Amino acid sequence: MNSLVSQLKQRGLVWQASAAPDLPQGAALPFPDLDKQLPQPVMHHRLIEIQSLVGIGELRLLLPSLAGHLKKTQRQLAFIAPPYQLSSDALHYSNFDLSKIWVIPTEQQQNALWAAEQCLRNGCCLSVIAWLPHLSHAQTKRLVLAAQEGQSHIFVLRPLQSDSLGHGLCLQVAPHSRGLTIEVKRSQGGWPPPPFDVDLNDSWPMLTLPATINTLKRAS
Repeated sequence: MNSLVSQLKQRGLVWQASAAPDLPQGAALPFPDLDKQLPQPVMHHRLIEIQSLVGIGELRLLLPSLAGHLKKTQRQLAFIAPPYQLSSDALHYSNFDLSKIWVIPTEQQQNALWAAEQCLRNGCCLSVIAWLPHLSHAQTKRLVLAAQEGQSHIFVLRPLQSDSLGHGLCLQVAPHSRGLTIEVKRSQGGWPPPPFDVDLNDSWPMLTLPATINTLKRAS
């Protein structure tokens, strides 16, 4: 048994509560497109809620920064209950080490909640991305406490126009010709800023319209 635990520790799949987290908070974990607009950086929040239509680019908002974070740690990134099949090519394009990616498919939210809580609490995952459309206050609080215990973060993806979960950071995301438009519905540490656009052309040029087309549309 001790030999098995030692092997898991070496692979970064077991984290001890007495151990310091292997990545500091704040500036060392930047989301540049978002942090400059927010009262507190994204990763100062244990729970980050993202409300959007499915498939408009909500993951593209997260992937480049999360890929950079994972390069600095032996911990994992878990996708829980995705509503569609994730593309390994897209993850590879975003510079992920695919050996650090876990995908946990389930159609039962109770199973998704259980998996998210375990991934957060035991510290094996630096971050969890979970599609959880319906959460009670008690369930949300359990996820936050699990993330605090495991020194981890959870991104909860939910339908547009949902009531805010009331914890951490809540972003409402809409498509834009050059990327995404972000409205901050809730943020700790200060008043939410006005809605702002995130230009994804540098990271995903094939998925945005050229600036000249945008200019022509505005002129017409």
